[in-house]
Amino acid sequence: KEINGEVEFSTETDTHTFEIDTHHGGELTATTNVSGVTANVSDKIVTVSGLANVRAGTTVTVTVKSGATNNYKEASTTYTLTVKAKGGVTFVVTLPEVMDTVYDGTQKRPVPTSVTANGKPLTENVDYTLSYGENINAGTNAGRVTATGSGDYAGSSGTANFTITQRTITVTAGSDTKVYDGTPLTNSDITVENLVNTHNLTGPMTTSSSITNVGKVANQIEGTLVRITDANSKDVTANYIINHVDGELEVTARPITIKATDQDITFGSDISKTVSDVTVTNQGEKSGLAEGQKIASLTLTANVSSKGTETIVPSGVVIEDANGTVTTSNYEITYDNGEVVIGAKSISSSDVTITLEGNSFTYTGSQIRPGVTVTDSKATITSDDYIVEYGSNVNVGTPATVTITGQGNYTGMVTKTFTIT
Repeated sequence: KEINGEVEFSTETDTHTFEIDTHHGGELTATTNVSGVTANVSDKIVTVSGLANVRAGTTVTVTVKSGATNNYKEASTTYTLTVKAKGGVTFVVTLPEVMDTVYDGTQKRPVPTSVTANGKPLTENVDYTLSYGENINAGTNAGRVTATGSGDYAGSSGTANFTITQRTITVTAGSDTKVYDGTPLTNSDITVENLVNTHNLTGPMTTSSSITNVGKVANQIEGTLVRITDANSKDVTANYIINHVDGELEVTARPITIKATDQDITFGSDISKTVSDVTVTNQGEKSGLAEGQKIASLTLTANVSSKGTETIVPSGVVIEDANGTVTTSNYEITYDNGEVVIGAKSISSSDVTITLEGNSFTYTGSQIRPGVTVTDSKATITSDDYIVEYGSNVNVGTPATVTITGQGNYTGMVTKTFTIT
């Protein structure tokens, strides 16, 4: 006879039992048509073993024989069992510990490291097939992988969720540097790093910083990011973390060289100390000052206390712009000395006064040598700066003379006369 023989497949239950009808009392034996599946019968109870190795959908026939007796011939009955898939098992779907789950606008399809049913490893496309959720947008447990049972596991399934993390992009303001030139330094460049290639960033973003004088300032981004859209103009901003990074604007000192102009003067004069007595150069250019700027004042010093060649030392330069604002601190100033040649002064100069101790002297019969005083209203003159020579200066009526000749810091000659009475 045929029994109600649908048997659920189970890795935990390997056997199935059923009871046979009455028989004529002969010895009972049982066999099956499936290799590896055995059947035993005892007191009308048939036990079928080895079913755990049978695939779902297999029909197992069990033939039970009753041996011959004095009154009955041998007889047999066939029973049919159909192995049915074990439905309702919840698979355990295990995903890799390390996965690329950063949002990139495409579907994430991670392959499980294992799928098991009650601890038993299953085989893809034999025991199950995989399917995926949308798995595009970022979110906690936003990704889904489903293993759907097939074959022996038809009707069973398991799901694993995973997190798709937001994509971090960096929006950076431009950086720039220049040598001081008196004009503002700005940079309106904005760069975006790590944005998905087919996505667009839109929004009123500008840089706000400016610097004119020497120093550094952060170049900051102003404006709110409106949104990020994909190639289909869909708003995908929520899938991103946006980091704003300041740029840097730097103005460095303008290197200039201030050189004292060489001069020639005469002893007793001072060097010229005007702003036109220096030249300014920068990297070989004629004028190293920023456009519209000038030297407002400076100091020039030199030792001009005696004839010869001395050094002119420039220092203390003050630079101003066209508005009179001091801008000296924006320059890196190198001073270059000049040279002054101090020539001898003519002793006949109007600055020099030569006086005799008298203009008339009484005849003595001997040479008369009046004292001489020499002064300079512009300088200190000493006896080392001139030589005094006398004429015969003896007789009455003969012109009496005194000759003063410059030396050292002075040059030239002056003759003074007096009378002898």
